[in-house]
Amino acid sequence: MNADPQVGSPLLGPGDYTASAPAPQGLRAILLTGYLGGAVATHVRVGDPLFSHILFGVYLGVFLWLGLYRRDPRLRELVPLRAT
Repeated sequence: MNADPQVGSPLLGPGDYTASAPAPQGLRAILLTGYLGGAVATHVRVGDPLFSHILFGVYLGVFLWLGLYRRDPRLRELVPLRAT
């Protein structure tokens, strides 16, 4: 009996598409922000609880952009948090 090498879903998520192509990190962040925005809109439409379901995508998006802000000096030059 041989094991099936393709266990799981054949569908790919947005992270799989962006990880397979050499795209800039800013483009990946924009695509994932759009994906998370769709998840938030879906939870609002269905009427899920605010802090546990609806804002979870917002939390992930904030952490995503904060991590990119700390990592990319071009983004820090574009959006300075300190007044110069």
